[in-house]
Amino acid sequence: MKITICCEDEKLMQKLKKQVEDYFFPIRRIYLVTLTREEMKQELQKKSYFCDLLIIPITAKESASVMKLIREVKANFPTYQLICIGREHSENNYYPELFELNLLYYIYEDKLESLLPRALRLTSGRLEFIVERCLVCKSNHQILKIPFDDITYIEREMHTTKVHTKDSCYYIRSKLNELEDVLAKYPALIRCHMSFFVNCNYAVSFGNKKFELKSGEIIPISRKYYQSVKEYVMHSNTLD
Repeated sequence: MKITICCEDEKLMQKLKKQVEDYFFPIRRIYLVTLTREEMKQELQKKSYFCDLLIIPITAKESASVMKLIREVKANFPTYQLICIGREHSENNYYPELFELNLLYYIYEDKLESLLPRALRLTSGRLEFIVERCLVCKSNHQILKIPFDDITYIEREMHTTKVHTKDSCYYIRSKLNELEDVLAKYPALIRCHMSFFVNCNYAVSFGNKKFELKSGEIIPISRKYYQSVKEYVMHSNTLD
């Protein structure tokens, strides 16, 4: 798990760092990074940067810049988790838009000792849940977590594997044979060709040689995989 603490106040940053390290040290290995907001912006420009959990303080005065940074993190890492630290008790220190950004916990600074361990426990559980429901892979030096539900099909073309989702296409290193055990967690993603996996939840028709997807794309079915594909379709409700 990679945790980023993004904080301008050195005293608060060290306090957060110690609490995070004290909580995780006995139970699991973590990679913890402490950054200012400017350093965080620079890191986000690097292809190698990754984040599972962002812990970031927020005040009414800094809310616009903090929100902008959080949205950038979400754009790069949709499955990240977010813990915000409120530094002031006031009616101006409430931000409804946080709840659209994977907010896990909003904790006032004076409640950190009692509430941050609860938030970290919830974070750990959620991330494990996500991993079980995502294809975790590398692309352009980044670690991706692509929800199985979002994958429409996967194809191998020349020396590249393309993972197609509802909204994007990701280029990853793994060969299709290397993905079979991982994709077995999600039965609707089936091998239908030497060069293709297809998510039957996105198929509208099935024939001897092809699947037609809701997007209109045609995915071939080879003779080698036809029988296993047919058995899956016959015993599932994906094409009802």
